[in-house]
Amino acid sequence: MAAPWLGSVAASIAAHEALAAGLTVQWRAEVSNTGAVALARQLGLSAGGIQTSVHLG
Repeated sequence: MAAPWLGSVAASIAAHEALAAGLTVQWRAEVSNTGAVALARQLGLSAGGIQTSVHLG
């Protein structure tokens, strides 16, 4: 099992690298995914909209 802090370290490195490359950091997660929402907030991200998905077929 991975260390519980590993996800936040990996996400922080990825965000830092994206910003250093001049990119805009975006995070998409279900609003019900409290862990993902908490991690995004920990990284300093804020909600900028909602995403809707529809399964066809």
